[in-house]
Amino acid sequence: MSKKYEGFMRIGDSSPVLFIVNDQCWRCKHLHKHFAACDAFPDFMEGGIPNDLFSGKVLHDKPYPGDHGILFESKKQDGGIMK
Repeated sequence: MSKKYEGFMRIGDSSPVLFIVNDQCWRCKHLHKHFAACDAFPDFMEGGIPNDLFSGKVLHDKPYPGDHGILFESKKQDGGIMK
């Protein structure tokens, strides 16, 4: 398992791996369908959402390095449609 996800629980003992997504990311309208990337951190192959944000350790209500100026916004504002 990559270092980025070392703090997450692995469900089961074989692939696929299920990662628990924190409430902040789940409720954000910028989250992408595959859940490890969003509009602020779109490149999944380059690490996607930083672990501090993905784990909920840091709230994304203030600028975070590399977020392209995109912060948390509730899905409820646009009907909750995920990209």
